[in-house]
Amino acid sequence: MGATIEDVAKAAGVSKSTASRALGKYGYVSDETRKKVLEAARALNYRPHALAKSLVTGRTGTIGLLVADIENPFFARIARGVSDAISPEDYDLIVCSTNENPLEECHAVRALSNKQVDGMVIAPAMSDDYSHIEELAEEGIPMVLVDRFIDSLRLDCVAVTNPEGSEDAIDHLAALGHCRIAFLGDSTSTTHERLDGYRQALMKHGFKLDDRLIRITDYPVQSGYREAISLLCQDSPPTAIFAASNFMTIGALEAARDMNIGIPDRLSLVGFDDLEWYDFVAPPITAVRQPVYELGRIAAQSLLQRIKGDDSRPTVIRLPTRLIIRKSSGKASS
Repeated sequence: MGATIEDVAKAAGVSKSTASRALGKYGYVSDETRKKVLEAARALNYRPHALAKSLVTGRTGTIGLLVADIENPFFARIARGVSDAISPEDYDLIVCSTNENPLEECHAVRALSNKQVDGMVIAPAMSDDYSHIEELAEEGIPMVLVDRFIDSLRLDCVAVTNPEGSEDAIDHLAALGHCRIAFLGDSTSTTHERLDGYRQALMKHGFKLDDRLIRITDYPVQSGYREAISLLCQDSPPTAIFAASNFMTIGALEAARDMNIGIPDRLSLVGFDDLEWYDFVAPPITAVRQPVYELGRIAAQSLLQRIKGDDSRPTVIRLPTRLIIRKSSGKASS
C-alpha cells in the first residue's frame, strides 16, 4: 500500500489539512511549510488520489479537446500544442475526434461535461446548430475555440490570418502569369475566410470572378478529388488550383496524377497548410504555412487563464501565416 496524506503530514510535522493545502495548491501555506511537505511527499513517493483532490479543490485536473479528425496531421499537431501547454500545470488531456459529425460532437461535449473536465478546447464540426456548445457556455464551463469560429457565441478563439494567407497564395500565382485560378475548399468557417481572401486578391489583380472555378465540397479527401476532376475537365480548365486545406491539396494532387496532368508544367498547385511531407514529394508542394503547434498551445494557455478566473471579454487571437514557395507552382503555360 502506498503512502497516505497522513504519512506525509506526519513526516513533515504538520497537520493533515496543511499537507492537503500544500499538495493541492489551494489556501494559504507558507513557503517553508510547503517545501517541507513537498520534500516529505517525494521521500515517501506519495501519489495524491485524484478523486479526493477534486472534491477538495473543485477541479478534476482534466481538460477536453474536441477536434474534427485526429488522423488529420493538422489536428494532431494542435493536440500536441495543447498537451505541452497544460502538462506543466498538472492537467491531463482527454481528446475526442468528432469526424466532422455534429451529432458525435454533441455526444462528446456532453460526455466531457459529465466527466467534469475543467474546460474545453474545441475545433467545432461543420454545423448550423451549436446549441450544445452554447448550453455549456451558459453553464459556465470555460471553453476556447481553435482554428474555427462560431459567430453566434462570445468565446475566446485562436486562429490564423486566413484571408491574408489566401491573398499571398493568389499574389504568388498571379506573379507567375496565372489568371484562371481555381479555389478548392470544404465548408468550414476557415475555408469561407480563405475564400474571401481569394476573391479579394482576384479583384486586386483585375481578374474576373468566375463561379465555375470555385468549388466548396465536403471534408474528406475523396470530395476534393472529385471536385478537382470536375474543375480540370472543363472546356477552359484552370491553370492553377489553390486548395484551401491539406485534404483538398491531397485530392487535387491525386486528380492531377490520375489525369496525367503534369505539375507544374500544365497545372500549378498551392495548398493552405504545410505538411512535413510536402518537401519530399515530386514536385515539392508550395503551401501557406500555419503555426499549428502555436494554435494549440495558445488556445490552451487562454483556457487555463479562464479556469483560473479570468472573466475579461472574449478575445480573438490571430497568428500570421507564411507562404512557402516550392516547385509545384510555376509559370503559366502560354
